[in-house]
Amino acid sequence: MRAPNSTFSNPLPFFFLFFLGAANACTKEQSSAASQSSTGGASTSSTLGGGGNSSTSSNMGGAPGGSGGAGGSDAGGGAGGTPQNPNCAIPAGAPPNILEGKVAPGLVCTRFPTPLVAPRDVTIAPNGNVYATEMGGGRIVQWTPNGYLTIAEGLIAPIGLRVAPDGNLLVAEEGFHTVAKIDIDTGQRTVIADVGHNVTYLTLGPDGAAYVSSFQELANTQKGIVYRVNLSTQVASPFATGLNVPEGLFFDEQNRLHVAEWLLPSAVYRYTPGGGDITTASQVGSGYQNIYGVTSDTKSGFFAADHAGKIVHVHSDGTSTDVLTNIGRPGGLWFTGTALWIAEFVDFGQTGSLLRVTAF
Repeated sequence: MRAPNSTFSNPLPFFFLFFLGAANACTKEQSSAASQSSTGGASTSSTLGGGGNSSTSSNMGGAPGGSGGAGGSDAGGGAGGTPQNPNCAIPAGAPPNILEGKVAPGLVCTRFPTPLVAPRDVTIAPNGNVYATEMGGGRIVQWTPNGYLTIAEGLIAPIGLRVAPDGNLLVAEEGFHTVAKIDIDTGQRTVIADVGHNVTYLTLGPDGAAYVSSFQELANTQKGIVYRVNLSTQVASPFATGLNVPEGLFFDEQNRLHVAEWLLPSAVYRYTPGGGDITTASQVGSGYQNIYGVTSDTKSGFFAADHAGKIVHVHSDGTSTDVLTNIGRPGGLWFTGTALWIAEFVDFGQTGSLLRVTAF
C-alpha cells in the first residue's frame, strides 16, 4: 500500500539528498564549479517502499481541470467561472520568499496549497492524472483534489518525470545517475540505464526512446550530454553534445530537440533532427537567470522556466512575453494546449507548490 501524504516520508533518502544532492546542488545555484562522476552499473529491480494503492490527505481545493480532466482549462473561482483573483495566491505557512504570482492579462493562475519539498517536475498522463517529482522528499506523487498519493518513495534526488509508452513512469534520479521505470501500481523501481553522471530532466522522443540531460561539471567544459536511451535494449548513447549543464528538454513538431542550458549565460538551444554537437545547434532563447524547465507551446514556440521567478513564452517568431512573474524558482513544465502546469521548485530543502496557468 502506498504511504499516506507526508512531507518527509523517507527521512534517510532526504538526509542523503541534503548531503549528496542538495548541498552539491546549492553550490550549483551559486554557479561554483564542481565535478561529480560515478561508474556505470547493471540494470536492477527493487521495490522502494510505498507503491500500491494509497490513502490521501491534505485537502487541496477544487478539481484540477473541470470537464477537461486534470490537464484541462479551468478558470476557477467566482460565479459562472469568472475568477475572483486571477493571480497565484500565497498558501498558508508558505516561506516568506513566496509571493503572489502575477499572470499576464487574460490568464488565470492557481497555486495548489498542499506543499511539496523542492518539487522539480510535473507531467500529465493520457488519462488526465497529474504526477510530480518531490526532489526533497525522494518521492513521486500523484495530484488529487484531496491531496497527494505517493506513487514511489525512497528515490534519490528525483528530477525529470514523464509517462512511458506502456503507461508507467520514467524518472531521472540525479543522486543515482539513472533513468528508471516506476510501476504506476506498485511503485516498483527498475533501472533502465545508468549514464555515469548527474542526470536532470528527460523527455520522450518521436522514436519512442527516452532522452535525458546529463552533466559532469558545473563549469564551462562542454561535457554536458543529452543521452538517447533505448527503452527496449536499455542502451544509452550520446545524442546532443557540447553543453555544460543541460536541464529541461523537448522535441518540437519538426522533431528538433530543444535543450535548456542552466549554466550562465543560460539559453535554450535547438538541435537539428538527429542531434549532434552544439556547433550545429541554434540558440532560440537567451537572457535567463538560470533555467530548468522548457516545454513546447504546440505552436512552434515554447515556455521557459526562468529562475528570475517567471515563466517566459517564446513565440514562433522569436519574440517573448512573460506569462507569469513573481513566483519562486520554477522547475519543470507541462503544457496541455490550454493549461500550463509548473513545479514551483523555490530552492533546495524549501517547500514549493504545483501551479497551473489556464485560459490560454
